[in-house]
Amino acid sequence: MSAQTPTEPVLFGGACSGVDETAFFPETRKLSERRPAIRLCQACPVLGQCAAYAAPLVENKAITGCVIASVYVPHTANLARGAKERAAAVAELEAIAAYALATGEVAA
Repeated sequence: MSAQTPTEPVLFGGACSGVDETAFFPETRKLSERRPAIRLCQACPVLGQCAAYAAPLVENKAITGCVIASVYVPHTANLARGAKERAAAVAELEAIAAYALATGEVAA
């Protein structure tokens, strides 16, 4: 997701539907720029599905520089730092997806 909104069916009906995609691609790493997208995601009815969809894409560097499933995924320009931050983002996405599965938000 390097400057385009995901269109996979799992995300239809999400809180992000119809929202300008630039809201999810902050220009800087400042929390104040990421906060609106994070809040929108946190209230989303398909948050767990989105997190489950995003985790492997983040791990494979297919998604960078954005907020997805309430998690900021940094750009990977600095390889050493980027790898650590990407791993942390993947872990957070997996935790969100696991919680959704455990609470019945997502069917197994």
